[in-house]
Amino acid sequence: MEGSSALEKGVASTHRESNAMADLTKSRNADDNAIQWPSERIPQGGLFHTPKIEYSKETADLLQALMAESKMSMMMRKKINYHLRNGEPLPKPKSPRVNTKDPEAGALDILRRAQLAKRKSLEQILASDAYKLPPYRPKPTDRMPTEKEKKLLQEAMSGMHLAEMSVKAKRKPRNKKDFHATEEHVIDELLEQINERANWLAEMEELGEGKRFRNEVREQIAERLRHIKALETKFRLKTVAYVSWSKGINLVCHTLHKNKIFFVI
Repeated sequence: MEGSSALEKGVASTHRESNAMADLTKSRNADDNAIQWPSERIPQGGLFHTPKIEYSKETADLLQALMAESKMSMMMRKKINYHLRNGEPLPKPKSPRVNTKDPEAGALDILRRAQLAKRKSLEQILASDAYKLPPYRPKPTDRMPTEKEKKLLQEAMSGMHLAEMSVKAKRKPRNKKDFHATEEHVIDELLEQINERANWLAEMEELGEGKRFRNEVREQIAERLRHIKALETKFRLKTVAYVSWSKGINLVCHTLHKNKIFFVI
């Protein structure tokens, strides 16, 4: 009886071990079947197995054009191209950095301060020194101070008025006489111009350069003589003026004849 009981115990333990091994094998097979993907019944997805998307060529071209227009950085372009190749969803835009400055924030602060602003009293304005002018300081110069400036400084420091250093001479008003040019003055001026040109042409003749300026000087002298003749005809000069003019003409003609200058008026 004892031998049969021991045999039964050994058989039972053997059955238990075989059942345990079978259960372990089944669990391993179940795990292997669960790891295999894709499944025939369950589509791919989940947290660690996102579904793959096949982007069309039109979508890829559109994304490339948008990236070129937006002037995106090369790092971001590579990241988007990686998602396009692998069929993954595009990355979400990142939130702006905390330290970036919002251009509208400054305008909002100004509007907020303007809404909360109120009128200030005179004491507050004076206490803020908003209208306080800086003390005047003259620029340093190399010029030494004069005696008059020293006296003025003494007067300003002492608070008393000092006598003048010197009496300024009063300027006498000038008697301005209007000078009106008469026909006699015009004729005398023209005669002087003719004499100057005749003498200058004579000097050029002596230097051997008279040929260059002879025609030009003759034209200028003839023009002035015609001007004198027109004045004589128009205004009918007095006897004294006519005599002086005749003497001037004779002197000019003598100078021109001496210098061998001939022309036709």
